[in-house]
Amino acid sequence: MRFISYDPRYQNQVIGLVLYLQNCENHAELSLTDQPELADIPEYFFPGGGGFWLAVDEANDRVVGTIGLMIRGRVGLLKKFFVDPAYRGRRAGVSAALFSRLTARARAEGLAQIVLDTPVRARRAHRFYRKMGFRETPRTALPIPVAAPKVPSLFFLLDLPGAKPMP
Repeated sequence: MRFISYDPRYQNQVIGLVLYLQNCENHAELSLTDQPELADIPEYFFPGGGGFWLAVDEANDRVVGTIGLMIRGRVGLLKKFFVDPAYRGRRAGVSAALFSRLTARARAEGLAQIVLDTPVRARRAHRFYRKMGFRETPRTALPIPVAAPKVPSLFFLLDLPGAKPMP
């Protein structure tokens, strides 16, 4: 398994994985038109020190996981966290490795908190987020405005104590 920063040559695989998992697993009925950030990841995710990471199976050069960080002041917005079902679980470690890259960047950028939204039906994701220290938070109590998702969703907040800004 290789974990890399976004590489445009994988754009079609990223789009395919995200749309497949959103629509087949979470029944979100989303299209690429609904998510312009997928068509231009560098423009949406990289400003202000954000990032977007991929898990690539080296055996077949296939994207099996994604995670993105948008930065809004001292708050990070976790987006597009998806892992192919065949690569989930503690043994594979793909989710934890992607999340670790995101939190390392967030801390390096001096972020105080990370927020996210996730579909109500994504119970496995909810367990993962809670295990990582997130707490469910009403949308109105989040430290930054988060647009209402198209599907019924929960919102989560993670405090990053001791985060230091980069020199």
